[in-house]
Amino acid sequence: MPLAAQEFGNIDVATLSIDKKILEEKPTLTFSWKIKAEGRGQLQAGYRILLSTKEEELKPNGDLVWDSDTVKSFQSTRVSYDGPELAPEQTYYWKVQLKNAEDKFGKWSEPAHFTLQESKDETTPSKAEVTSISRFHCSDKTLNQLFSSSVKARKQSLTTPPSFEPSELPLGTTLQLTARGFALEADLASYYRQLLEDVLSDSQKIKTSLTPSSNENNSLPSSEFSTAGLMIPFALWQLNGDISITKQFFDPAVAHVAALRKNDPLFEGKAFASHNKDFGHQEDPTSADFLSMCLFAMNCRILGEMAMAVNHLPYIIQHRAWFDNLKKGFETSFLDENGQLTEKSQTAQILALRFGLLPQEAKQPVADALAARLKKEGLKAGIFGQSTVLPVLSWTNHHEQAVSLAKSYGAEDAKPSVVALATTSEWMMSFLAGFIHQAPGFKTSRISPFIPTDGSITEVKAHHETPYGRLAIHWKTTETGLTAEVTIPPNTTGIISLPGDEKATVTEGGKSLKEAFGCQFMRDLNGRKEIIAQSGTYRFEVKNGAVE
Repeated sequence: MPLAAQEFGNIDVATLSIDKKILEEKPTLTFSWKIKAEGRGQLQAGYRILLSTKEEELKPNGDLVWDSDTVKSFQSTRVSYDGPELAPEQTYYWKVQLKNAEDKFGKWSEPAHFTLQESKDETTPSKAEVTSISRFHCSDKTLNQLFSSSVKARKQSLTTPPSFEPSELPLGTTLQLTARGFALEADLASYYRQLLEDVLSDSQKIKTSLTPSSNENNSLPSSEFSTAGLMIPFALWQLNGDISITKQFFDPAVAHVAALRKNDPLFEGKAFASHNKDFGHQEDPTSADFLSMCLFAMNCRILGEMAMAVNHLPYIIQHRAWFDNLKKGFETSFLDENGQLTEKSQTAQILALRFGLLPQEAKQPVADALAARLKKEGLKAGIFGQSTVLPVLSWTNHHEQAVSLAKSYGAEDAKPSVVALATTSEWMMSFLAGFIHQAPGFKTSRISPFIPTDGSITEVKAHHETPYGRLAIHWKTTETGLTAEVTIPPNTTGIISLPGDEKATVTEGGKSLKEAFGCQFMRDLNGRKEIIAQSGTYRFEVKNGAVE
């Protein structure tokens, strides 16, 4: 059955929000709203915004500062203001009315208000208001405790702005490696933006970590420090869809990657700065040359995607070419004639897999060797390896081992680093709950839970507040397969990917997928049943080994 639109009622506005910022004394203003709608397939097809200095004048024939008129658009986040110049210190009121796909308007939203400040907001990162936006609970108490521990670690580690001074290198590295995990837990956009602005403006009297060092010995910045200037804007853009932060920090990011290129012109692996070390390893060191090449490759991939976001074709081409050269250089510098890594550390195995630097035929053997070492030796990797070992295991058919390793962080004598906690909570949300953004800000979501085959986890209930509303899942294993209740926010779409064998049947609300409304079977892929769905809540049941 083709995807069809449900008979719409009115779609109303649940919440309003506004982003305001003073740049060179000129305010930039965007409006956002979340849609309140019942049923499936609720899609905004247009909007109308009214703005006034008086709440009582918020009506089509009122005394308005701006009337957007009816705009045909699916956009409900960061809609740009396009009216006359606004006055500082003046309070403005606004509301929005939405139109659905059947060309019917809903009710006007309740009014909201804002005031532009005369000068830049002096709020510091340490005082930023943070709202929790994710929740995770599963059948394993240890993992639940680890998620809570990650929340506590975030609150503690972000109470003061991180330092980039040489004497506090691990703190700067932590900022980079925890950015995505923490941003998935809480709304940290204001915190991170203010922090990076402070770094660029040198307002904290620290050396900028986002631009190349002028020192002849290249002692600052180290590669892991400067990478924070890419990792943070990239993570925020991917998770909340705010392209402005990507644009704001794009030029410094380009400058940093250019410095990496100048430092390693032959793409052979050359340490960038004297402080580039894999902190926290357990007698299992990784060379600075290897780490620098891996981070260089990661930066090129991230910057290539950022260049696509800001539509900068030359940089798209340039950084893709640099990544290809790095991959070739990696094979020359760090693989022997048999295709084995010459770097023997766990961190080296993890990063080679994570950043896609291995030839196809070498990936699974390296992954299997890593899994065997972890079983025999335990985790000895340093902070860079710790930050990505769980997804690497899950991606490479060692998901049950990833679960076991994650649980080990909760052992009585374990002292997981803040990086391990942040990346474990991220792994729980991305793999156990299965929340993946197919488009920035979860405009299109992929819900693809990884379910252990050994019965170590039998139930997961989680949600994440996207810019469009709540994305949620509640899955349970059964004797014959699993059940999964999935909620996709209004004005978005989702791809739901559930594990099931070749003969598995999938029903939704007790009906076959051919009869179910709002969703449609796509394909069988790698032992999964893939279903495309409009917004709404769905109740799936997968029964393995059944014949349709």
